[in-house]
Amino acid sequence: MNREEVVDLFEFLEINYPSFSYSSKTIDTWVSELQMFDVDDVKRNLKELMAEDLYSKTPPLLSRIIRGLTPKKEKIDFTKNIYFCSRCNRGFNSKEECDEHFNRCSSVDYVIRETRKWFKKELTRKELFAMSDEEFQERYCKLLHWIQNHTQNESEKTRIEFIFNPPKKERAKSFLESR
Repeated sequence: MNREEVVDLFEFLEINYPSFSYSSKTIDTWVSELQMFDVDDVKRNLKELMAEDLYSKTPPLLSRIIRGLTPKKEKIDFTKNIYFCSRCNRGFNSKEECDEHFNRCSSVDYVIRETRKWFKKELTRKELFAMSDEEFQERYCKLLHWIQNHTQNESEKTRIEFIFNPPKKERAKSFLESR
């Protein structure tokens, strides 16, 4: 949603809730939180909430309005080809997006498994996918380096080395054949 759409939404709230008021700062905050969502989805959620008794006199909070909404970039256009991640079954409209997601999805699963194994700590897919690509990549590489320095498994050390320094075809083939 853009600023104009948020202002329209506020005007709608003002009509339905006479005590509702807003400032430029409130608009900026809502724009920041709503920019990733489709205006029609937000309005639909809002109208459904307004029909509940709980919101008959006061408007719902922003966090309640966006609960359960899918960001625009994650929405699937079912009129196009759909590609599904073989790890989590999430759908994508392009093979490139699906491949990119699959790589992240595989890495997330690895981080969860290895963090549990080495540190006895439980991470969730949700928290790992919430990270920016840069933050996740930094943490992923840090974990890989730590494992590489602490594992006794030579095969695992080699696989991690191949992630940081992809081998020539002959070396990769030799490694795979020796397993």
